[in-house]
Amino acid sequence: MRKALAFAAVLLCCVAQQAQAGQLAPALEDRMRGMDGSDEIKVLVVLREQADIATLDATLRATRAPMSQRHREVIDRLRDVADRTQAPLLQALSTDPGVRGFAPYWIMNAVTVVGTVDTIRELAGRADVELVESDLRVELIEPVPAENRKNGAAPRGSIVEGVLAIQADRVWNELGVDGTGALVGNMD
Repeated sequence: MRKALAFAAVLLCCVAQQAQAGQLAPALEDRMRGMDGSDEIKVLVVLREQADIATLDATLRATRAPMSQRHREVIDRLRDVADRTQAPLLQALSTDPGVRGFAPYWIMNAVTVVGTVDTIRELAGRADVELVESDLRVELIEPVPAENRKNGAAPRGSIVEGVLAIQADRVWNELGVDGTGALVGNMD
């Protein structure tokens, strides 16, 4: 009876630890399947605990806090959660020979990591990790040639139709301001 109870307790602890461990995103798992354990990969490690901004926002709205106070408190909360919860992970990453580099981020409580496939699998098993996924590669796109932007009818429902609706084409054609040479960046 004691052995059965001890076995059940050990099994329960293992299941509880496994339920708390993070996971690899399915697309990352597929990508890593064809790689050797010593191959390097760059990933985004999202920590389990995230700042509860919705509750903070409700509290600040209820107290009619000014925008400057709301701004400061949201940033402080995001940074506090990241500082507190990332410390053990950052310490482990700094001493792991399978990690070539890492960078912490407080706005979403995540860390990008460049490390071996084996190390990334170990990271996903940590209790403080929610998800490990491929780090997105941000690339510039080629500008639309000027002859494709000006003049001519816009196809119905296209983005050009919206540009014409706000008369941006008049700014381009009458003032000669069309954004040529401007570099625009956006990350959503």
